[in-house]
Amino acid sequence: MRLTWADKVVLILCVLLTASLYWGLWRADDEAREVEIIVDGEKNYILDLFENKRLSVKGKLGESVIEIKDGQARFISSPCNTSFCVRSGWQNHGGDFVACLPNSVSLHLVGGSKLYDAINF
Repeated sequence: MRLTWADKVVLILCVLLTASLYWGLWRADDEAREVEIIVDGEKNYILDLFENKRLSVKGKLGESVIEIKDGQARFISSPCNTSFCVRSGWQNHGGDFVACLPNSVSLHLVGGSKLYDAINF
């Protein structure tokens, strides 16, 4: 089966349309300004991302250590077995969300434009 010139034009237009939609809809433009630290479903802290600090937060399993530095936030350590939260690294865009589900501690960055409109577990 050979592609005709019309097939090639349609294929190129589809690739360009997909790239432009990705660029326009799925990228985050602005950095976040605050981080909400949520423990057991309740907002315990709302902190400025530009005040450098380390914070120990008590969850169901023990202490999670969170670092806020230069407009970013991350888990440094957590008592869970998998440590997916620690491996997720620095977060700095509005709407970014990291959770240590076994310990019931999560970070939600607020401000700027959101990368996603919803997160489901």
